[in-house]
Amino acid sequence: MRTKFPFEISIDEKKFKLEYRELKKSEVEEVIKGYEDFASKVGRVGEITAEISTLEEKKQIKKDIASSLKGEAKASAMQEVLELIDQIEDKKKELKAAEKERVGIDDTAKKRFDLCLSGEEFEAFKAEIEDKGLSYTIVMNAVDSAIEKERVKK
Repeated sequence: MRTKFPFEISIDEKKFKLEYRELKKSEVEEVIKGYEDFASKVGRVGEITAEISTLEEKKQIKKDIASSLKGEAKASAMQEVLELIDQIEDKKKELKAAEKERVGIDDTAKKRFDLCLSGEEFEAFKAEIEDKGLSYTIVMNAVDSAIEKERVKK
């Protein structure tokens, strides 16, 4: 079984000779942990967004109810609307914080990129990726395709 695969990859007209190395068990766990962390943070962002939507709906219903009331009942209903507005603002702050904290999937791909690839032209390849603003997710998909071709060679 081979664990290292020399290969060539091109970005536009530039070719790079690189070597792909299979991840060690501990490295696989590190990459998986990064992905799981990303997935949980994405899930939390989704939960907060859903909570905001629910609070917005409640606020609108309370406003509609308040518009048909008078006197103290209307004041009480409007107070509830104000409380919902405060809750919505708190959730929006929480959402903003969660979005800043979220590690991108591209960061997970970059970690794998750094762990798996090497070679004399590695730094030039990395500089070209940065210069072109390419996504590491897309780059690693291309690398995986190139490696798959190398694996089937005898």
